Amino acid sequence: MKQKGVLGELVRARLTSAEYDGLTKETVEKFYIEEYGQLPPPFEIIHSDKLQIGEESGFNGTAVHFFDENQGINEVYVINRGTEGDLSKFAELGEKWLETLKKYKQNPENLREIVFSGNEDIYTDAYEVLLGDDQSQIRDNQKFKNEVIQKVNEKNLSTKPVFFLDAHSLGGNQGQTLMVTSGDLFTDVNVYNDAPMNVYNIVRMHDKIRKTVEDKYGILADEHDIYKIKPSELYSILDTELGSYASKITYYRNEEDLLTNLTLPYAY
Repeated sequence: MKQKGVLGELVRARLTSAEYDGLTKETVEKFYIEEYGQLPPPFEIIHSDKLQIGEESGFNGTAVHFFDENQGINEVYVINRGTEGDLSKFAELGEKWLETLKKYKQNPENLREIVFSGNEDIYTDAYEVLLGDDQSQIRDNQKFKNEVIQKVNEKNLSTKPVFFLDAHSLGGNQGQTLMVTSGDLFTDVNVYNDAPMNVYNIVRMHDKIRKTVEDKYGILADEHDIYKIKPSELYSILDTELGSYASKITYYRNEEDLLTNLTLPYAY
């Protein structure tokens, strides 16, 4: 049974959509009043960019913390947005293709900065979601989560905080990975037209699974040898460790959405 909180399913979905424009106090109040006919409990909005998180990786997320000591309210809604990009940036690179090629050949390790500047999410779609070869945005998501927890705890409320998570598209991939690498932190998770988790990202980011795989196969998870292990060989390990999370997550999918119909090679 889904955990009931201050926000219902419709408001959570609307806030996830509005996150792309940057959530404001006015937006949260507007949606709440339209749904419930009254002002929401006191709340604070925490933005990842205000904490200087995601400046290099392109990660962008928001948390809304509702709190009222008298009513025993202490709820946190973490929201992860999906892919954003500026295709004109690629056009500019095309016009300077020779200069771009020289920069890349001199510093191939700086591919994201050279080719994907301003399009970090598209880099993440390829190298994190598809290949599982980069975890920069996932790590920044974890940093953001830790900062949010710290800010919530600083209020010293007597009621234990309850954490919810909503995520769309690319954010769905990261949100699910955040959920399974955060123990029992998140009580209820909604994902909308999500990109699936990547098997190799989970192995690399989940401490217990990482150790199990490294011990069983005699490899280091961060090395390229991990790709010698077929995803099908890893599924049973992941199922055993992560099966309990299934009851916490709800998938909202539009069957006409392109992402929903894609079959990714390393998906979990």
